[in-house]
Amino acid sequence: MHLWMRTHRDLLNEIGNTDGVVNRWSERAADEDYQWMASQMQQRIAGCRGHSLWWAWQKYSGHEDCPLDHGDEPLKGHEVYLRLDIPAHDVLLSDYRLHFSTQLPTYRSTKQQLLGPPFYLPFDQHDEDEFIAAHRSQPGHSYDEVARAAQASWVRCFEPDWPRFDTEWLGFTPGELVQATFAIIRADNIKEIRE
Repeated sequence: MHLWMRTHRDLLNEIGNTDGVVNRWSERAADEDYQWMASQMQQRIAGCRGHSLWWAWQKYSGHEDCPLDHGDEPLKGHEVYLRLDIPAHDVLLSDYRLHFSTQLPTYRSTKQQLLGPPFYLPFDQHDEDEFIAAHRSQPGHSYDEVARAAQASWVRCFEPDWPRFDTEWLGFTPGELVQATFAIIRADNIKEIRE
């Protein structure tokens, strides 16, 4: 599978002739969404055991070529874009906006903000209204119960559920910004370097 990854050029030196490099540099490793995606990798990708994730683009603005050609911000001096070829069975694809909309209140309604994070990922307005009604009106629901119910919806960011979303209500079409996560990069995965 062809992917594009924006990274620090020092990664090229580290990869060298090693058997592969795991991501030890992630500034986001403690973030809840990063840990959740790592757990999904372990559940969905055979042989994936660690919490190390590399993030790349499979599609950017609906295109599979370099994001620099489709509006991504220019590279900084220490950055490069790598075109990678990673075996598809080692990659987990998800819609970027769906994945992060579960974390960012700016994407969710003010009604959900009343429940607080983590946010529910609804298919449409009716789905969101039902979730809120079920969890706000029941005094016996603890925060942990609501959080578990909301987090259970996060798997909707993966491809099989994309057609179920009301794109007009959502404000975008799932599958236009597709992120890829994988566990290891080897030198032979790198097919092109853009500086």
